[in-house]
Amino acid sequence: MALIGISAPQICRTIGAYSSRSPNQYYSTDRFLRFSTGAPLSSETLMAFFGVLPSKPALIFISKTDRRSFLLGMVTAYLAAPHPVRLLDVTTAQTWNDLLSRDDSKKMAVLVFCGVARPRSVPIGKRFGNLEIFVPPVEQ
Repeated sequence: MALIGISAPQICRTIGAYSSRSPNQYYSTDRFLRFSTGAPLSSETLMAFFGVLPSKPALIFISKTDRRSFLLGMVTAYLAAPHPVRLLDVTTAQTWNDLLSRDDSKKMAVLVFCGVARPRSVPIGKRFGNLEIFVPPVEQ
């Protein structure tokens, strides 16, 4: 009885402290993005970024051998909706030219490099820690 009498107030304070925080609907993706990119990047920021792009596919480069890169690509693909998304594993291609020519990157709305080094042939894009986003010029 003494144990319950001593522990109950402490347990109630702890539960009250954590339940008073009401996480938003993107709480888990926000936490993951901050953890994986090292940048204070919110899900809403990424969704707003994708929202102003033309309705062309997004090309997301990942490394399936790097779990963080793979998960970052999947979360980015989720937040890019309703854009169609193509995930390309850079570890299966022999060269960047193979990857870029195979999918004709000029027809894409955006190129996203998730924990993957950008090839020198692609200009520098907007950087969010390990996430780098490049928007190709619009075709005439």
